[in-house]
Amino acid sequence: MNGHDWQDANKADLMQHVARIRDGLTRFVAAAKDGKRLAEVRVAASPPRVDAPRYAVDTLAAAFGLSPFERDILVLCAAIELDSSVAVLCREAQGSQQGPWPTFGLALAALDGAHWTALTPAAALRRWRLIELAPGDLLNASRLQIDERVLHYLTGVSYIDARLQWLTELTPSDREAAPVHAETAARIAEIWRSTPSSEPLPVIQLCGDEGAPSRRAVAARACAAAGMRLFLLDGNDVPQTIGEREAFARLWERESVLTRAVLLIEADDVEAKRPMTSLIESIAATLILSAREPRRILSRPTLRFDVARPPFAQQVTIWRAALGPAAVDLDGAVESLAAQFALEPDAIDTAVAQARAAGGDDLPRALWRTCRAQARTRIDELAQRIEPAAAWDDLVLADAQKDILRAMTAQVKRRSLVYEDWGFTCAVMARRMSF
Repeated sequence: MNGHDWQDANKADLMQHVARIRDGLTRFVAAAKDGKRLAEVRVAASPPRVDAPRYAVDTLAAAFGLSPFERDILVLCAAIELDSSVAVLCREAQGSQQGPWPTFGLALAALDGAHWTALTPAAALRRWRLIELAPGDLLNASRLQIDERVLHYLTGVSYIDARLQWLTELTPSDREAAPVHAETAARIAEIWRSTPSSEPLPVIQLCGDEGAPSRRAVAARACAAAGMRLFLLDGNDVPQTIGEREAFARLWERESVLTRAVLLIEADDVEAKRPMTSLIESIAATLILSAREPRRILSRPTLRFDVARPPFAQQVTIWRAALGPAAVDLDGAVESLAAQFALEPDAIDTAVAQARAAGGDDLPRALWRTCRAQARTRIDELAQRIEPAAAWDDLVLADAQKDILRAMTAQVKRRSLVYEDWGFTCAVMARRMSF
């Protein structure tokens, strides 16, 4: 069934529920006028479906564990928005002292399977903010209104809640991921897929020296593989007060159920860590925490994955992909760049774009300058950078000493050949010497 056909079928299903509520209220009002026993003419619940939920009403009821009574309260609140005659029936059913809207009192009296627990703040309707309860002196007489986000979901229109739109949605880059990063993303996606629905998902901690962009890319690829949507929250933007965090947590938990959304919290430079930790430990939703070092989380299971720098061969592949056909003409410069600069894939793309814009015919030299600027750390508070002004011909040295310096420079330039191709990196040598 394509999207348009599903929209039409979902609308028809929703309006069948609305018609059932409307017709039941009509009989309830008529019985009240005739003085009949109202318990005998309650709005009957729809019969259970033998197949899996297909449309929004049943999908939402199953996702939040609504009882048939709670589901019909939700449909009653939606019916007010979708069928003007329902508002008239609500007024007639409750008498002139009430307005044309549903209340818990009406629901308890008119809907089949009524139970008082559905009214509590801890029950699904109010906990997940599926309906809003207007302030009032009496709980039974307070106006009920469906949340706008939930109403649109029932009609088949899905979007992130307007109160959460300041979060950034992330999608994986079109660039092919380094195999080491793709493997990490695949492992995370498999954990999500294989965890039973009855068990809580662990908090995924992405750690390591690779920067936030690489960890972000791994998270986006994992979510795409698992059919989930990823949203970014800077740890410094976590609500600071308990009430604000509670409101955010409930809205996000609801959104994660409605749209299979995952929250990525970046914590590298968070100043106030306690609010962020409090949110992580209290929110019942799929979370990814990105930080250089793992965080201690007491009340939820966690799994740590180190996002490592791709090995040399994979870095060379990333460089060649970014350079395209130009990589063939650089005569070993790609290997030198990969050996000298520990740049993340996004930084490599930026460096290549900047070098092409500024390099003219001397692309290798422009790449080197651009990469050096990309990799340069901030030392302004500790030292003053001195830009070199001398060249080889400016050195006043004997030829023998110049030859030594030139040999040292040549060795540094070709260290990728020695370390990587010949296998003399520390890691390789340690493996060879282990026994």
